[in-house]
Amino acid sequence: MLENSEDQIQALEYLKEFLKSDKNLMIITGKAGTGKTTLIRQIQDTALEDNWKCIPVGVWGRSVSSLIQLTGIPSLAISKFNRIHEDLKTLDYEYSDFEDWYENNYSRRFQNSFERSAELIRNLFTEREEINNTLLVVDEASTLTLAQLELAFENIKKSNKNTKILLIGDSSQLPPRSYENENIELLDLDFYLRDYDGKDFKVFPKKIELRTSHRVSHGPLYELADKLRLLTLTNSSGETSRNTIIDEVNTEEVVAVGKSVFLDIFKKVEDKTEAIYIASKGEVSEANKELRKVYLSSEEKKELNILEEGDLIRSRCNGYFETFVTGDEFVIDKVLEKGQNFIFAEVTCVGKTKQFSVSGFRAILQSLRSLFDSNNNMKALVAIYIPPLIQDQNEIQKWNYVRRNMMRDWEQLSLSDIKNVDINIVDEVISTTYGYAVTIEHAQGGEWDTVGISLNADGKKDTPRYWYTAVTRAKKTIYVFP
Repeated sequence: MLENSEDQIQALEYLKEFLKSDKNLMIITGKAGTGKTTLIRQIQDTALEDNWKCIPVGVWGRSVSSLIQLTGIPSLAISKFNRIHEDLKTLDYEYSDFEDWYENNYSRRFQNSFERSAELIRNLFTEREEINNTLLVVDEASTLTLAQLELAFENIKKSNKNTKILLIGDSSQLPPRSYENENIELLDLDFYLRDYDGKDFKVFPKKIELRTSHRVSHGPLYELADKLRLLTLTNSSGETSRNTIIDEVNTEEVVAVGKSVFLDIFKKVEDKTEAIYIASKGEVSEANKELRKVYLSSEEKKELNILEEGDLIRSRCNGYFETFVTGDEFVIDKVLEKGQNFIFAEVTCVGKTKQFSVSGFRAILQSLRSLFDSNNNMKALVAIYIPPLIQDQNEIQKWNYVRRNMMRDWEQLSLSDIKNVDINIVDEVISTTYGYAVTIEHAQGGEWDTVGISLNADGKKDTPRYWYTAVTRAKKTIYVFP
């Protein structure tokens, strides 16, 4: 693990000032690889020391998955955060308040861990219940809309008198999906100081920008990312960005290859969980099929089985019990049984490396994190929903609709159809695709040693922010496929 950089230390000092100030919004920015997400572990500790409880949220599913894996803190999407507060208004909702829901979320994340986890969780939430100050931390905030931010702030104020928000992100990465209708940069201090006409936010005026890269600090990858970042700041074109990538290839770290050889390149990657192919929406489905054939060993199994041992899959929507979330990745350890709509399998959840040092954490939090870091917590028995695996991914428009179908089919599952698995001990029911290739939206927040990038783009996504985000997913090598 790496020690904190000077700018991370400064950010934590500013956080202490912010929590004691009369301001309610603070912004931390930094380019890719500067440890923004991982710093949230220490942000929570710092907040608790000053009597503030911390709630981390992501904007997209992948950012929630990265938050959980990198920090060890159960997190949720901001849309779900707002939806829970809406549900709390109903008389028959199963939870009494948000903290009640959040405690149960903690419990689910630790359900397969050591027996002491239950007591630790109780102790943690006994302590949290006595804290009336709440810090909402929004990761990957470049993708956040003003409407989402204002609604979340309004919701959290209803139950907590003292409320502050911390936005963390990189304004050069992907914008909100509704960006074309809302040209607002929520990570820009000047917006709140000069242009914001609402009454909600009083911005902390000190600019915190993380500059020290913990991922790539020199060489061709670093230089290419810097050039693409500059293009995002000057509103350049997608074509210019693509040409910049082409101009930088044929080094040891940025290599251009034809599609006829890229499969052989990926085959040589020893750990398939450390390689990803980023492609346009129209390419992902076929790329997943081709890359899967590379990694599967038996020609016979390729034809007869939907899943086999060693397969890599990616959750595309929250699981039935919401223990696993969009973006979580799994390796199939053993296929136990195949039913009409579900495959039952033992899996290992692919965790991301904890990159930075941890010091000064309270005993409870440190013990909980040791559970997250233990291998015991990474195994699970899951039911994998079959239809998305065999359907062309380009035809799936609404994953919320797929999740509703999955929940319906699970509830209608006949016990007589399942002979070798006790479905009462299934940890999670998940809807997945293969995990070898993704669109850029499902890659943001992740990082891999080896990244392949298709230079095709989907319409409006052909922007410098798209290409900068794609390139900065790589830790070691990028293969560019013209």
